[in-house]
Amino acid sequence: MHGPEGADGHAPATGLVGLLTERILDYSTGARREEPPDEGRRDLIAEARARLIEGIIAESEDETLMERYLGGEPIAPETLVDDLEKAVARGAFHPVLAAAPAAEGGTRASAPSNSWS
Repeated sequence: MHGPEGADGHAPATGLVGLLTERILDYSTGARREEPPDEGRRDLIAEARARLIEGIIAESEDETLMERYLGGEPIAPETLVDDLEKAVARGAFHPVLAAAPAAEGGTRASAPSNSWS
């Protein structure tokens, strides 16, 4: 997420999107605020979330996950995080996490305790 464009022509990062939790983590006020996405972002988030989930499932050792997902069964974020961590540990999945450390936007939310949410 980006804030308004500054005098230098750049729009600073002001938050993150938790694709698995489908929550917006907004740091624009300096404090973390978690909220659901607005209507304008829901489709973009759903599309990115689906790609992430399909990528996790493709590298999962649980062969039933794809069937469950394609069958419309909701997969708990905890299950996906567990499989994601295993795939990363095996070197089969390489996530890229963006952060804006100067503004602390993303440094706390991408800490190991909830880095995949």
